[in-house]
Amino acid sequence: VVVGTQLFVNPSTGLMLSAVDDGATAGDGQGTGPLLHYYSVDGSSFALSSSTFQLSGEGRHELRYFSIDGFGNVEITRSSYVAVDLAPPSVVLASTGTSFSLSAQDPISSGVASGVESIFYLVDTTPESCDGVAENPAAPPGTCANIAYAGPFTLAPGSHTVVYGAADFARNGEDILYSTSVFIASNFAITPSQGPIGQPFEIANPGLGSSSGTKTRVKFGTVLAPLSSW
Repeated sequence: VVVGTQLFVNPSTGLMLSAVDDGATAGDGQGTGPLLHYYSVDGSSFALSSSTFQLSGEGRHELRYFSIDGFGNVEITRSSYVAVDLAPPSVVLASTGTSFSLSAQDPISSGVASGVESIFYLVDTTPESCDGVAENPAAPPGTCANIAYAGPFTLAPGSHTVVYGAADFARNGEDILYSTSVFIASNFAITPSQGPIGQPFEIANPGLGSSSGTKTRVKFGTVLAPLSSW
């Protein structure tokens, strides 16, 4: 894929040389046809290109190439720069109360980064269950038919699993998924509701059970409160 003026590929991207041979005048395309294509990577010896080839080393590479037609006319040597991007984006799931957001960055590695192309996620759905489901942008976000992340989303009280990832323009990260379990509490009760330092307390919530101890951090709505007992 071309980002700006730079061509980005990954090691599985197949590159192929092609040419048009001119006859009487430049651009007429009436020649005998190019018979042979040669290429060189980063100053290496020229090699005959008979099919697709790949670039494996991460970074920016100089690709030089030319063709020869049926009469032995040799094209001038041309050059292009191709960037191999191997590093997937890093993606973060953040929350504020019951609102959740995703963000991603594509790290610069060996001097190249193609940039984040997409962020995707599923809520309470396994990726395996999405096989064969047609894409539908009108479907609810976070479902098999609409995995594209478009902005913050909220989760109802209860237990949830959020599966998420991000891909760059070189398609790194498409097969890397992260999974986070989330519990949104509601109707909680603290017994006793108040008291002096040193008095034991208990936090109870349907589905959460109860918990008490020396150090507990519990999110109530939008507030993450440290609670301690001794």
